[in-house]
Amino acid sequence: MDAGTPIIANLRTLFAKHGQAQYGEHVTQLEHALQCASLAQASDAAPSLILAALLHDIGHFLHQDARAALQAGIDDQHEVIGAEALARWFGPEVWQPVALHVDRVVGGNTASKTASEMASMRSSEIALVNRVAIGGER
Repeated sequence: MDAGTPIIANLRTLFAKHGQAQYGEHVTQLEHALQCASLAQASDAAPSLILAALLHDIGHFLHQDARAALQAGIDDQHEVIGAEALARWFGPEVWQPVALHVDRVVGGNTASKTASEMASMRSSEIALVNRVAIGGER
């Protein structure tokens, strides 16, 4: 995303270019994003969390070769890429859930969010971040 371009123009360009890519069986990236935002809205989440749910996979769009990484089984760390990009325009109430929406496996154990990260998020945010992963996050 170009820091000199307004965020809405950047997001429109990214979704126009990558939104029709397949997320999973019979679901595009755009449909997945809208489903997640809809779940957040239905859960009466804060507007910032609805936006985070909509944009949680934006890092896939920004990765140089996300499709090849996915096919090779390589972690593209899209949550890190996306959170760093979103932090240019939004506060932690938007980029932090994006950064935290993928569980990591470390030393054979699932390295979910740390205790301090979990404590910094409201329970409704934690529930939504977990719901975003329905069907498995990539």
